[in-house]
Amino acid sequence: MSYRLSSLVLVLGLLGGCKVEMPERAKFASEHQELLSDADVAADVAEDAVAPDTPGADDGTDTAATDASAETTDAGGADAADPDVGNDGDGVVATDTADSADAEPVCAPADCDDQNPCTDDDCNKVKGCVHLANAATCDDGDACTVGDGCGAGACVPGAAKGCDDGKVCTDDSCDKTAGCVNLANAATCDDGDACTVGDGCSAGACVPGAAKGCDDGKVCTDDSCDKTAGCVNLANAATCDVGDACTVGD
Repeated sequence: MSYRLSSLVLVLGLLGGCKVEMPERAKFASEHQELLSDADVAADVAEDAVAPDTPGADDGTDTAATDASAETTDAGGADAADPDVGNDGDGVVATDTADSADAEPVCAPADCDDQNPCTDDDCNKVKGCVHLANAATCDDGDACTVGDGCGAGACVPGAAKGCDDGKVCTDDSCDKTAGCVNLANAATCDDGDACTVGDGCSAGACVPGAAKGCDDGKVCTDDSCDKTAGCVNLANAATCDVGDACTVGD
């Protein structure tokens, strides 16, 4: 462009500053016009050499209709790629949530039973099985504890089981599986009858011993035994012999 401008300035200077006859002036203008045409071609070639045209480049011929068509194609492509996503016309993209709402639950209540009496089991559609600790009564599996209860999701042992049967003729203990065990012994005992002596245990019970002797060896007493009081020796009015031959009617 600078080359063509310089040539034009030169021509105008020549035409304006020199006195040239009309035929000569016309001839000079014609020849210079040819020079200008040749200069234009050379300038175009030089420009193409420096920055060749890029195929597909924007040459200024794009129209608003073409741009609108491209945008429409892009929008259609997005909808075609994802049928669950669409534009509702006000610029807000709507997502189809029917699939998530109708999704199958990840578990069923029957599948969530952990066989633990100390948890309440349930099925959560998002989290799956949930097991919440409760405060229910339970059995810790130890026959020697009573009053077991749930704590922090586990069965906590209660108090020790009382296995004393109150009998002197048994040895009492507790087995974790069988529970209380009361084994007979052979200890001495008291059958509660004051008229027996030498009572002893047999087969877990107190067996009375021999009868208690209450005879005091006195003829003037009536001897007996009371089960509660034991021996009873009551005076009587029987005849007796004091052992003195000089007396009668003792």
